[in-house]
Amino acid sequence: MTQELNGKIALVTGSCRGIGRACGKALAIAGAQVVLNWNESEDDINNVVTEIRSLGGKCMPVRADVSNEIDVRQMFNYIDEVWGAIDIVVNNAGVALSKPFLDSTEEDFQYIFDTNVRGAFFVGKEALRRMQGRSDLPRLINIGSELGYLGRPNNALYAASKAAMMNLTKSWATEFAPYVLVNTIAPGPISTRMLDPKRMSEESLELELNNPMGRLGTVDEVAGCVRFLSGPEATFITGQTLGPNGGAVMP
Repeated sequence: MTQELNGKIALVTGSCRGIGRACGKALAIAGAQVVLNWNESEDDINNVVTEIRSLGGKCMPVRADVSNEIDVRQMFNYIDEVWGAIDIVVNNAGVALSKPFLDSTEEDFQYIFDTNVRGAFFVGKEALRRMQGRSDLPRLINIGSELGYLGRPNNALYAASKAAMMNLTKSWATEFAPYVLVNTIAPGPISTRMLDPKRMSEESLELELNNPMGRLGTVDEVAGCVRFLSGPEATFITGQTLGPNGGAVMP
């Protein structure tokens, strides 16, 4: 355990596994009290809670569907009551869909944008309402994607949703400066349950490895970026997109 985030209260949405799980763990190890948002898998979130507490970290799980405004409002009200003012919010909850664009349906659009954009909007609104005007530089971090820059065949809806998140960041950073620091982390291909090399075709894996580093990233490499942007050395960074992507995007 370290102490650079001691006394801070953090929320990570979509904490059950993958990037969200790693971010929750990293912030707890740095001394923050971490709210672990989840919606569907109680077994997975219980495993995260057990892991963090075994390391001496402080955390609590809170169930909420981020695409539901009432759920999100109730989640933030509960955090206010139990732990107090929120200092760090990681907008991580997201879904993906790979499908030829001409086969995409209105339901597909709704599925992607409800969580990735609508959810980010609801969480961001409740967070910024509480963070505005404070002198201690609270942080809001959106988890985007390299595809928000690049686009990709069969991924138009997902890429568009992540581009929207990245531009929410720029607008929020400008509107709420100098009091709140708002940034995006846009990972490249990260080894998760969603992107498991053992379950991918040779063609798909080759596409994901097409970056200067020639490998998939790890969830801990993304969580390290979150921890940095949450910490005392990132107080002059806002409206930016940090890209742990192996060099796949060099804006």
